[in-house]
Amino acid sequence: MKKILKRNRSLFFLHVILCAMAALIQVGVALVYRQITEVAMSGDVKRLLFIGIFAFFYILLNTMSDFIPRRSKSVLVQSIMNQLRESLSQKIVRMNPVLFLKNEKNEYLSKLANEMKVVELEFLKPGFGLILSIFTFLFSLLFTLKLNTSFSLIMLLLAFSPLLAPYFAKRILSDRRKSVVLEQDRTLSLFDQLLSGYLTLRVGKGFPTYTKIFTNSSERLKKESITFETLQGLTYAISFGLGDLAYSGTWIVGGFFVAAKIITIPDLIAMTTLMSTIAGPLEYFSTSVTDILASKKVADDLIAFIDGTDDDEPNRSLELAEPINTLSIENLHFHHGNRLIFNGFTQTFERGKKYAITGASGSGKSTLLNILAGIYPIDDHQVLVDQQEMNQLSRDSLYEKVALVQQKTAIFQTSIAYNVSIFSEYELEKIVDVLKRSGLDDRFDNNDLTDTQDNTWINFLSGGELRRLEIARAIFKDSDVILFDEPTSGLDSINEMIISDLICSLTDKIIIVVTHSTNQEFLGSFDELIQLNKS
Repeated sequence: MKKILKRNRSLFFLHVILCAMAALIQVGVALVYRQITEVAMSGDVKRLLFIGIFAFFYILLNTMSDFIPRRSKSVLVQSIMNQLRESLSQKIVRMNPVLFLKNEKNEYLSKLANEMKVVELEFLKPGFGLILSIFTFLFSLLFTLKLNTSFSLIMLLLAFSPLLAPYFAKRILSDRRKSVVLEQDRTLSLFDQLLSGYLTLRVGKGFPTYTKIFTNSSERLKKESITFETLQGLTYAISFGLGDLAYSGTWIVGGFFVAAKIITIPDLIAMTTLMSTIAGPLEYFSTSVTDILASKKVADDLIAFIDGTDDDEPNRSLELAEPINTLSIENLHFHHGNRLIFNGFTQTFERGKKYAITGASGSGKSTLLNILAGIYPIDDHQVLVDQQEMNQLSRDSLYEKVALVQQKTAIFQTSIAYNVSIFSEYELEKIVDVLKRSGLDDRFDNNDLTDTQDNTWINFLSGGELRRLEIARAIFKDSDVILFDEPTSGLDSINEMIISDLICSLTDKIIIVVTHSTNQEFLGSFDELIQLNKS
């Protein structure tokens, strides 16, 4: 958080200056009331009229003094939130892929949807709101001391009573807010699974039981939220009660001071008005600190995640300058959890050849593909790219020359052109050519390829067309190595041969295809078949 605050120091200092000016104006209202009372008691009607007009315009100024700090606080908070969102996305981008894939995507969604909201509403806004309260308190205290020191000290003693509330908040709320966020995460995860598994649940008649599971999670979230908000409300009530006691006590004590002729009635009105700008800020301080303490753990966890050093990229400093001619696996030993997947596996893949990797489920086909894609970590000397250690190559450098055609096609809510180029710069002629080569040219109107608003085309692609779109991305990228993960899985024989023809059309590259297919015509199009067996 310190780094982000430092990046926004100009906005922060502007907010501080505006808060100081606003506080001075707000505290000045008490002196205006004092002056009105004095003139009224003197019976000078003409002067009272002048003071009344002045007071009217001063109240308008006071209204602006309330608005301007709110505006500057909003600009500061939203600037920080924008940078936090950017930092979160950048953190995910630079994460070690293995660590990223270990977690459900809802954990990352929750950080954006839930934890960010807590940081904004219960950490940053109360925190920056305190600045105005502090200035208001200090200026009010200075004015009361100038009017009467003894009464000011009594006022101050009464006004500090609301500060007991954060003590209760720290003891009661510190872990409760985190519990609510965890329950929100679980409920969000279940709802996401409901959406993604809709047809499976619908056709499999799983909705009644799944709905009960979701309802139970929602019920737990309700109970945790009620408990937190009840305890939070209790701390607010304590703070409000103590503040009300302080304000009422000022009138009572002030009455004795007036009776003893220590202060005048105008002084009493001014000081009781100032009491609201002493006790009020202290009460706000109390409730704000309550929110900050309750949300601090969430904010700390979010910042710790963003700043965490779980990226292995600094250790991957080598750059690939030349085209890849060979991929070599030498005596590979690899465990997935406690299970040994490869025990001394050796294989060389050469440019200009196509390789099909077959084997039963669990034999390590997808694991091998992830190793060749630089996703899974491997030891030194086990995977070489043109005699360079793969685990020392920067991923950006590696992915300039390696494409991965996945079994499930990721579709983005943007133009067809951006979906093909994966948000890289492109020339429209190249997009058209790629779609033609992948057999999708008759599926799209060339005039609509760059339209980022109309995404209806997404809903009308068949399984085979989605697979061809995934291959179109690899063709556009023109990588030296193209890795295919089950490109014909779930397709009929016609679409399987269309995909086979597409793969055959790719020349002067290292083509590696993981497949369950037993279609001999399809398998016969490869230069080498590699059979994997369970270890």
